[in-house]
Amino acid sequence: MNAFTRWMSLLFAVCLLGVSGTRALARRDPPADVARLLPDAGCPAPCWAGLRPGQLSDETLQAWLAALPAGWHAGPANPTMTFPGVIEYWEIVPPAGAPFVLGTVRVHEPGADALHLLPADLTLGEAVAALGAPDYVLFGLGPDRPAGPTLQYQAVFRGGYLAVTGLIPAGASHLGVSAPVEALVYRAVPAQRSVLAHDWRGFGPMARYYPQGAVP
Repeated sequence: MNAFTRWMSLLFAVCLLGVSGTRALARRDPPADVARLLPDAGCPAPCWAGLRPGQLSDETLQAWLAALPAGWHAGPANPTMTFPGVIEYWEIVPPAGAPFVLGTVRVHEPGADALHLLPADLTLGEAVAALGAPDYVLFGLGPDRPAGPTLQYQAVFRGGYLAVTGLIPAGASHLGVSAPVEALVYRAVPAQRSVLAHDWRGFGPMARYYPQGAVP
């Protein structure tokens, strides 16, 4: 009996260590490349890195660019959608890791003003691991690409203030953790949930969201 008790105690200890280790891993901070794109406790969404969509005067934006976080550098980027004073982009180069692009949309319309962060290499799985489960997800037709037509996903977090968007092949059978993220969008006002939105049902077959197979 004593030997049995010792073995049971050892087994319990191993299980306890395993559970504790899992919880410790779950509490780890996200990698720096991910964390720098996310809201933090000192600047919750819709704020990002001290910038608030809808409250960006020329003076505020220029002051931010002149006093970037430690080690960051910024230079103009010129996507086709650039309109000086209204829609502008900067390439942000951190001291380590991949650069990313910051876009500011300032049309002085609360429903449209936003910050766009365009990461070089981020997956939906990494975003969900850092932010938790989305409030909901929305799918729609995306642009045609050389590889074929696409489906756009939009995972919405933080009460509608933050959306993570990307493209997957139109015929994709699964929504996977490796789905690439094209942009994180910080809105000045929360998005209203569309009637076409779906409760988050996790990663896996698209049939979870469209059981009848009627994907857009």
